[in-house]
Amino acid sequence: MKKIVFILVLLLGVSLSDGYAEHNKGNKQKESELYKKACDGGYVRGCYILGLLYDIGDGVKQNKQKAKELYGKACDRGLNSGCESYKFLNEQGY
Repeated sequence: MKKIVFILVLLLGVSLSDGYAEHNKGNKQKESELYKKACDGGYVRGCYILGLLYDIGDGVKQNKQKAKELYGKACDRGLNSGCESYKFLNEQGY
């Protein structure tokens, strides 16, 4: 079981680093797809970064509600910056 979890963590880490690499290349669509994959796989940072992309409309159509949802997932999984961003959007009426 520990091996499976370790392998999953490695794979998700690759998705995040790949997402960052795509960002540097300017491939915004691929970047958002990789962060979505990481988020769907349970990697909290992937949810938060994808939330940021939706929040500012970077590579995806800006959608504050979707950003808030993703920040909420990150917050629920213990990421403080996700909680802060969720709270900020909530205070803004989203």
